[in-house]
Amino acid sequence: IHFYKRAMEAILARLLQPDNEIIKAATEELRAAFKQPGVIPELCAVLGNSQQVQIRQYAAVLLRKKFSKPGSWFKFAQPDRNQLKSGCLSSLMAEQEKSVRNALAQLVGTLAKHELGQRGGGWPELLQLILAKVGSEVGQDRVLGVMMVAVLGEVAGEQISPQLKDFLQMFRKTLGDPEVEVCYYTIVALTHLVRRTGSEEVVMFQQLVPAVLAKVEAIAGVDQDKAVTAIDIFDELIESEVAIVVPHIKPMVELCIKLAQNQEMDDSLRIKSVTFLGRLTRLKKKTIVKHKLYIPMIQVIFSIMAQQELPDDDDDEDEDDDDSPALAASQSLDILALNLPPEKYITALLTQVQPALQSPSPAHQRAAYQAIAVSAEGCQEHIRTKYLQSFLQIMGSGIRHELPVVRNSALYMLGQFSEFIQPEISNHAPDILPVLLDYLDRALASITPGGKDPSTVSRIFYALETFCENLEMKLVPHLELIMSRAIQAMADPYSVRIQELAISLVGAASNATKGAIVPYMGVVVPRLEQYLTMQHTDDTQVLLTQAMATLGTLARAVGEQHFSKEFAEKCINIGLELVKSNDDPDVRKCAYSLFGAVASVVKVEMGTELVGMLVDLMLKSIQNTEGISLDVEENDTNIPLEDLSDEEDIESNADDTDKALDDLEGVKNVTVENSFMAEKECAIIALKDLSVECGAAFHPFLPQCVEEIASLLEYPDYDVRCAAIEASGFFLIAYHKAGTQEGAAKFREGVVGYLTRLVELVVEEEEHQIVIAALDAMTELLKQCKNAVTEGAGHCEKIVSCIQKIMKGECASQDMEGEDGEEEEAEQDEMLFEYAGEVLPNLGRALTPQAFAPYFTGLLPILLKKTKKQCNVAERSFAIGAIADSIEPLAGVLDPFLPHLLPIFVEMTTDAEDDCRNNAVYGLGEVILWGGVVVEQHYTAVLGTLSQLLQVETSPRVVDQIVGAVARAVVANIAKVPVEEMVTAVLANLPLKEDMDEYDMVFKFFSTLFTAQHPTFTSCLPKIVECAAVFFTSPATDKEKTSPQVISFLKQTATSFGADLQVLVAALPPDQGQVVAKAIQE
Repeated sequence: IHFYKRAMEAILARLLQPDNEIIKAATEELRAAFKQPGVIPELCAVLGNSQQVQIRQYAAVLLRKKFSKPGSWFKFAQPDRNQLKSGCLSSLMAEQEKSVRNALAQLVGTLAKHELGQRGGGWPELLQLILAKVGSEVGQDRVLGVMMVAVLGEVAGEQISPQLKDFLQMFRKTLGDPEVEVCYYTIVALTHLVRRTGSEEVVMFQQLVPAVLAKVEAIAGVDQDKAVTAIDIFDELIESEVAIVVPHIKPMVELCIKLAQNQEMDDSLRIKSVTFLGRLTRLKKKTIVKHKLYIPMIQVIFSIMAQQELPDDDDDEDEDDDDSPALAASQSLDILALNLPPEKYITALLTQVQPALQSPSPAHQRAAYQAIAVSAEGCQEHIRTKYLQSFLQIMGSGIRHELPVVRNSALYMLGQFSEFIQPEISNHAPDILPVLLDYLDRALASITPGGKDPSTVSRIFYALETFCENLEMKLVPHLELIMSRAIQAMADPYSVRIQELAISLVGAASNATKGAIVPYMGVVVPRLEQYLTMQHTDDTQVLLTQAMATLGTLARAVGEQHFSKEFAEKCINIGLELVKSNDDPDVRKCAYSLFGAVASVVKVEMGTELVGMLVDLMLKSIQNTEGISLDVEENDTNIPLEDLSDEEDIESNADDTDKALDDLEGVKNVTVENSFMAEKECAIIALKDLSVECGAAFHPFLPQCVEEIASLLEYPDYDVRCAAIEASGFFLIAYHKAGTQEGAAKFREGVVGYLTRLVELVVEEEEHQIVIAALDAMTELLKQCKNAVTEGAGHCEKIVSCIQKIMKGECASQDMEGEDGEEEEAEQDEMLFEYAGEVLPNLGRALTPQAFAPYFTGLLPILLKKTKKQCNVAERSFAIGAIADSIEPLAGVLDPFLPHLLPIFVEMTTDAEDDCRNNAVYGLGEVILWGGVVVEQHYTAVLGTLSQLLQVETSPRVVDQIVGAVARAVVANIAKVPVEEMVTAVLANLPLKEDMDEYDMVFKFFSTLFTAQHPTFTSCLPKIVECAAVFFTSPATDKEKTSPQVISFLKQTATSFGADLQVLVAALPPDQGQVVAKAIQE
């Protein structure tokens, strides 16, 4: 043994040398020695006798590695195991060095896991030792005893849970210990044991929480690193399935506030404390609201945001400190905004924001704009209805502020409002765009070649891009101003960063304005092509990826008419070349998006061979496990543990569970890297696009895609999961649309499991994003496959129960903490109503009216309840919209519903909110259109209501909807309504201002008058020509759906009124006149 011990000690000593070659050679020797039968006694001898601390530590780590798997421990006979166990305990008691003692404790924990489990023979000596140490008069003995319990809690928690009550009893005493370390390890042990606590131990655990809180605060005063670890217990407690913590939430919040606001504390402790406030609100919002804890929380979060240091003037604010208390505070504020009732949240926030805006301190002003900005998503409805004017005023003065630091945060606010406060913010384009463009001009003019870009430039581009993208068609009048600057900034004199931002701005503008971007293609596309084909360095690589992304956006925006098939194919070849020559997730991600977009141009002509190549590439990205790393327990030695294997570790007859557990040995948690996740997400979306666009060319690859994507429905990254939920639905739709017997059979086989999974996700999933993706997928499936979905046994019941649960607030994502009383909702809970509201009418269209009526009857009382005045805007608008949209699917069986529906539609036409009035008017129009004879008696009352509303209505969208409703009445029953008055009303309000979808009904209205040879028809001719001109030239109209009808109607009209039409068409502006003339002659 002595010889061996010296040999092993020599190998470990060489691993400590600062020379890589020596370490490499020693690693090989260790690998060989590790497989020899004598390695265990050698390591034990080194552990007991070596004089060098690090070598003893190495020996303990290696023994633990050797015994990490049950198979390698139970190879030894009981007497040998007993000798090893007592040897380890003796070393543990004798060892004075902390690092070695920790490694030994981990080794003992691993052996305890095996010995206290089913195959082991127990280890009473270990528990006796712990009790003796914890009862000792010597402080360091007590530290060792409690540290051992903490290690057991972590490594062998399941095996010691039968003794949990005894340990909790013991912790009462150790939490009061004068030694801080004893208290620290007690808290660590409790942290690991929270998940082992059942209903029997709950009261004992609850009684310990006040002492835990007091000790965390005491530890923070003397050792902040330990406090950062100790605070982990809070996370475990709030996530626990048993309600340990509810009585103690208030003091817990108070402690976190105290730690977070103390500027003497380390950043890491402050970040952890402020982050916890957000997590707690997400999981226990009812308790937070009930005890008004959000008020002090918002106060402290805001004060931390306001303490952030100001950057130097020329620093780019995009390079904010990644890990600062201020950043963590603004992320927590965002979570509060998403999860608290907006009324309460905004009121509390304004008590902080209003004084800060008046403050002379730029840091306070900046924090005020940031705070409003991060609140936009969570409180969008509330801001739109209650605070719009005052917030717009605040923003207006902010984006004109003289200090760049304040101006930048106001630009950030503008970007967030552009994304979430719609459509209101877009109506202010004439005031906002000139300011932004003026800043951009000044920023671009101040740049010297090779000099540093001014700090504001990124923020201006960000604000411009989000503002433009969300303006949609309202951007068209300003497009020239935007594009001329974007094209200027894509030129070489500008820095890579500015060119990247300009390329992205072109993408945003094309996404917003669709076909209106065509005139700029001649300049933009060649420049993008240059980016794709030039040689790139690490610095310029972003130009390549951004150019691919923008090309894809352009292809979708302008469609096959303006994006030639030749150029589309060229894009694919360039993309394939780039993927081959760049092993980079960002390049692959953008290439996949480009392929998906190009498929919308080339369609089925892509051919099976090319589609197969693309599918192959995308599936490789989906299967790739790069970017997912398993965090393994600390190995603070430089021993290459992962390279050491013991060939005969697991006996060949070990069961699969043992093998699986062995594989996961030592894994603490899984982390995922963003760029690889984004690549996976884009690959899934591109496969979905190919399945939609390429028809039969994609069919051979459906089985493999279905199988691969199904395995991602439980993926740890939410965006990837959402993409997988959506794509799985579209693959089923592709089977359904294949029109073959095999396709129909595959659809029937797949839809059962898929629908069941969607329902489970809606009911059981806590993450809103996933629930929304599942509801959306359900709607899409019903829309596209109709009765192929509803004919399955029990399918309709499943779908209806889903909608019902959401409306009653019974899903896991709708915070149910068992608090009674009418509670205000957070706005993200309201979004679920909107998505559930989409499912219902689409279910109706997938059934016959007779089959749909009973389901509608069951849901109507809950829907009507949501239209009451005390419900918020989102609920009222969703409920009335869902009812209105269900009228058509009930055609023929509407009679029993009318007494409930007509009064509510009429009442809602006077609602203060545009959306609600709009949906109510739509409902009235639909009732007249589909109600048949039974509605005739109500014509006078309904038309009277619409007439009164038209006289006072100020919202252009609602006026368009009234025009549509009046048109529906004429189409439904021209013989029973006062046509002259109605024609006058319709003509006075054409062309439509905002709701271009109503052109479909407007032309049906003209067509009805023509067919009936109504005397008023000739008076309509000028408006017919004007509306046709707008319809054909506006990028916002749905030409695919309505063009055939408009063209056919114009041709008919020309047969009787050719000369009149010719005169009217000639009077149009030339671009419009040509399009209308062409339609008539086609």
